[in-house]
Amino acid sequence: CPRCMQCDTKFDFLTRKHHCRRCGKCFCDKCCGQKVALR
Repeated sequence: CPRCMQCDTKFDFLTRKHHCRRCGKCFCDKCCGQKVALR
């Protein structure tokens, strides 16, 4: 994914990409505020 799936921010060397293991989508730091432990 080249952009955040929630806010459409483009990923680059300053904006890190976070992959959600539950839904498989990519999010930036700002949109990745909620983290849940996976079982």
